[in-house]
Amino acid sequence: MDAIDKLLSQIKADDGQSAKIAKPQPKTPPLAPSSDIDNLLAEVHADFAKPVTSKYLKNDPPVIDNILSQVKDSYKEQDQERLQLKQQQLQAEQLKQIETLKLRAKAWLKQLDPLSTEGLWFERFAEGYPTKLAAAINYLQES
Repeated sequence: MDAIDKLLSQIKADDGQSAKIAKPQPKTPPLAPSSDIDNLLAEVHADFAKPVTSKYLKNDPPVIDNILSQVKDSYKEQDQERLQLKQQQLQAEQLKQIETLKLRAKAWLKQLDPLSTEGLWFERFAEGYPTKLAAAINYLQES
């Protein structure tokens, strides 16, 4: 058995050496001279040392500021439209009240007896107004 063991160990030794020879050896890149590395490092440091310029750092307002100003402008426009609408509604209501008052004043003037005490008083009262209707409207508003 000694002979077989010797042969096996010899075959194993031969296989190990052939495996070592068959394996490709990794190539190591040649080292760059230290001055090249220093130059690359200097470039990298210079790039990082440059001031950061961004569109947000310039004098232009950021996008969010533009959006906010547009929203504010939109609300201002809506507020103005609401205010105008309220003013129009107020004017329409006032005109309606004036028309109602005119109708009341005309009806009151029709039933007023000019020779009664109230009629004589009203004649003197109306002298300060351009028309009797204007005097009657003022009188009915005050009472």
